[in-house]
Amino acid sequence: MSQYDAFLSYARDDDTLPDGSRADYDKIESFVRELYEVLTLNGLKIWWDRECLPSQTTPFSAEIERGLHDSARVVLIVGPGAAASPWVQAEVREALRQCKAVTPLLVKGNFDLIPDALKLVSQIDARPPREFKHVIDDLMTELGREDRLGTPYGVRPLPSFYLPREGPYEAARAALVQDAISATVISAPARAAAIYGMGGVGKSTLATALAEDCSLRRHFKDGILWIEVGQNPTVTDLQAAVGVTLGDDRDRYQNSPSEARIALSQTLHQHQALIVLDDVWDHRLIEEFPVSGTACRLLVTTRSGTLAGAIQGADIRLELLTQAEGAALLAGTAGGDADSPVYRQLSAALGGQTLAVALAAARLKKRGPAYARTILDGLDDPTNPFMTLAMHAEDKDLNVEKSLWQSYRALEPDQQRRYRLLGVLTRDGSFDLKLAAALWGESEAAADRPLEELLDADLVQTATEGRYQQHRLLHAYARALLHREGEYDDAFGRYADWVIAFSEQFDTLPPEQWGGLEPDLPHVHEVGGTLVKLCAGDASYLERGLGFAYNITSYLFNRRQVRRLDWLEMGLQTARQLALKHPDEIDTYRRCESLFIILAG
Repeated sequence: MSQYDAFLSYARDDDTLPDGSRADYDKIESFVRELYEVLTLNGLKIWWDRECLPSQTTPFSAEIERGLHDSARVVLIVGPGAAASPWVQAEVREALRQCKAVTPLLVKGNFDLIPDALKLVSQIDARPPREFKHVIDDLMTELGREDRLGTPYGVRPLPSFYLPREGPYEAARAALVQDAISATVISAPARAAAIYGMGGVGKSTLATALAEDCSLRRHFKDGILWIEVGQNPTVTDLQAAVGVTLGDDRDRYQNSPSEARIALSQTLHQHQALIVLDDVWDHRLIEEFPVSGTACRLLVTTRSGTLAGAIQGADIRLELLTQAEGAALLAGTAGGDADSPVYRQLSAALGGQTLAVALAAARLKKRGPAYARTILDGLDDPTNPFMTLAMHAEDKDLNVEKSLWQSYRALEPDQQRRYRLLGVLTRDGSFDLKLAAALWGESEAAADRPLEELLDADLVQTATEGRYQQHRLLHAYARALLHREGEYDDAFGRYADWVIAFSEQFDTLPPEQWGGLEPDLPHVHEVGGTLVKLCAGDASYLERGLGFAYNITSYLFNRRQVRRLDWLEMGLQTARQLALKHPDEIDTYRRCESLFIILAG
């Protein structure tokens, strides 16, 4: 519970009499004093510096920050003085940082004086000749409104230094809260904003910043839901993730995507939420999240401009960093001067590719700004072995490659190996310390520090609390290195063993307690799909194939929307082949066969 109902933010230059002289705060001619007294008479407790600054012993800025923290809302008295006042601007920034609701009262000038960050909130015209009584009536209505912030669900944290991209940021934010059609919107009514651009340019980071935006959280009161999509999603799982988060029953999403779509549509009609679909590859997926006619909206990130253009809403291209932006990212992360010529040269040498610049910034943070020249000089290293890696063209980026090679080369051999081993994981999910330790063949205690070092190098990022992920491009390079070093088969064996053991929980836990298993389901699907291929041609995987299929039966039975007949077919075939190899255990394998036949039918 806040100590004050509202904080008054104003500039004394705006509190003047009609003749232009400054008002006397001890008399009723002062607009600010009259506002304070009338609001107080209406039963509100107001923070006003004339009454609430207890002493001058505490730094003024600390008192202001404390006053904002102790206030439920902010009333911003807007005029030329406030627009020019660094104190007022600092108060507004701090209020927005704390996600306080801010109500602007325009007392002088025009509405262009209101800060851009407040353009979407209700604004009150308090300029003469409007009667003060009507201003108070409007203000009391605003102060009486519930200030409810939507909870972010599954939203990844922003990097330690975030470089705002104001143009695309404001375009996306405006598109998500307005119904009017802009020049970039394909058709009405607008239902989405799509951020598109090349891999590693910062699309997900921009989406994260929007998901944390206070004005969007205030608009989407029922929450902001982050959904990782990737190239091979299970659509009903994604639909269920949205529906269940909004309070729906998972059983309604157990059948076909079309039935799940109907269930989701009914749920979305009852809510006002923003759904972030990160890393979308197929435009048809958008249709499975029916937000049209609801108060919900979609925020989509994708590499494809064609896909973005097919979405009913605003399509916003995220460009490469300018030299100045790249230099600002380097300086903000590692220190030093953003105007440094070597920072600008390094940004240009990396083509303004955000991920490449971020990797260089992580190295500078560890080695110091003076190391920028060493990084710059080493970018054209002709011995770079990454140039010959066998990779999909869509995942290969020369600037990321140059920067990544330097980061990789700086690692100790054991750390290089750990980075490579992460390439065996699904590219569409996250992992925790327990999985990393199993993959690296060491205890969790031993794996903790190496994981932290990979985080410090920006080769791994935090996904949510206690879970981590690799950027899609960094994962692609790790997997290519894993194959080149001949380590993939051994790595996949450890990965599969972990997933098989993990899957036993579908038998030991009742379905209503499976919520804690959800983050690792992408690994189940990755290993299951890979085992299907391997068991068809390699007898050494038969035991793992059968173990996986057997442990996953409860999951398939209780999650009917997951139609993986190929897993059951793999279980059936491996059971039959193992029965031939081990006739003394034929009864066990025959029971497995029967189980898979029943489930498949």
